[in-house]
Amino acid sequence: MRRLLILTVLLAGCGASEQQHVQQALRDFYAGWEHKDYAGTCARMTTEGRRQFASFGGKRNPADCPDALRIMDEAAEEYSEPGEGEEAELLFVDLEELEDARIRINGATAIRYRGSYAVERLRKVDGRWLVDANA
Repeated sequence: MRRLLILTVLLAGCGASEQQHVQQALRDFYAGWEHKDYAGTCARMTTEGRRQFASFGGKRNPADCPDALRIMDEAAEEYSEPGEGEEAELLFVDLEELEDARIRINGATAIRYRGSYAVERLRKVDGRWLVDANA
């Protein structure tokens, strides 16, 4: 009886679910980008994800992932026309919407969906969920 009670307590206290870990990884990724912590944001990406983001700079030829994110933010400011007192933003994610996000986890891969579209893919690397290349 004592073993069953201990096992039940251990199972109940296992901590956050994989879904919650994925949601937190996405929140950290987007919060870092929002605060212009480009190196920290890229550290939350897989090697392939960093390589893919570094290629997004187009003609500006970014040196690396953090440089590409900076260029993308600058482009958002150039091409958007914020209203008075507003700031141009590149982010398209409401961090609160991640709470209700539809996330499918299959082993070491997780995909977040918006409607029927896959919008982010994450991979679990050395125990951490990291944003990967496009889904």
